[in-house]
Amino acid sequence: ANAVAKTDFRLEVGSVSETVTVEGVSPLVEYSDKLNNRGDSARIEEMPLSGRDFNSLLNIMPGVQHRPGGGFQGVTIGGARTGSNNFMIDGISNNDRYYGDTVMNQTAIIGIPATLVPMDAIGELTVQQTPSAEFGVKGGAAVNIVMKSGGNVAHGTGYYFRHDDKFDSPNFFDIRAAQRLNKEADPTPIKNQQFGGTFGGPIKKDKAFFFGYYEGQRLTVTTPYDVTVPTPNQVATARSRIAAAGLTPNPIGEALIKFYPTDPTGTLHINGQTTANMNTFSVKVDHQLSPSHLINERVFYGRTDI
Repeated sequence: ANAVAKTDFRLEVGSVSETVTVEGVSPLVEYSDKLNNRGDSARIEEMPLSGRDFNSLLNIMPGVQHRPGGGFQGVTIGGARTGSNNFMIDGISNNDRYYGDTVMNQTAIIGIPATLVPMDAIGELTVQQTPSAEFGVKGGAAVNIVMKSGGNVAHGTGYYFRHDDKFDSPNFFDIRAAQRLNKEADPTPIKNQQFGGTFGGPIKKDKAFFFGYYEGQRLTVTTPYDVTVPTPNQVATARSRIAAAGLTPNPIGEALIKFYPTDPTGTLHINGQTTANMNTFSVKVDHQLSPSHLINERVFYGRTDI
């Protein structure tokens, strides 16, 4: 009962094995600050934009839909309402409180902004579809343009763009009007010129800088369209019916109808003339107080005469 037993055994060296299991599941909806897009100055300047308007650059950004024809409230981002976008210049509000569009580069009555920031003056354009809470103001995307600044070396640009009807084709209304007269259709007369420049440099080396721009536009365009007008026979028939009823035409009406056009076909082809002259400029001054503190002042001016 009190015996001691001795047992000998040997431990064998086994093989080393390792198993790694990786599982990843993509969320149905990703809420993050990664849905951002950026366009630098080189991309902005080289991109052929309609009207040289930075709003046209939004068309190449993912998630941005630009209503055909443009106009007020024409941009929706990420499916949000057109008035939900938060437009900024250097982080400062650029929102129109009535329409919800941009103040600078806002589409005017005939499509020419009175006050704008030209392509050559933009250093960066960013679109944040899921902006952080620091932006606030609106619940939609944050669209921010960063203006260029001066530096220790003087720099600038100059440009001139022109569009006329020499290489245009006749539009639908021109062709239809020419067919009725059995003649060759001519393109719609148009002459559009955009010109300007930028210039920046130092005020005090490493401390103070300035940057400014000017842009002008001269537009003359003819807009053809068809309107329905009474024929001379319809006017004569109306007079006969008035006389048959024992009435006499009103003298005021007789005076007004002289200014109302008539045409035997009942349709009149109109060439509406539009002329617009735009001038805008801005001056920006930066003061580098320290590596972490910067003060800048700027003034904008714009006017369009129609």
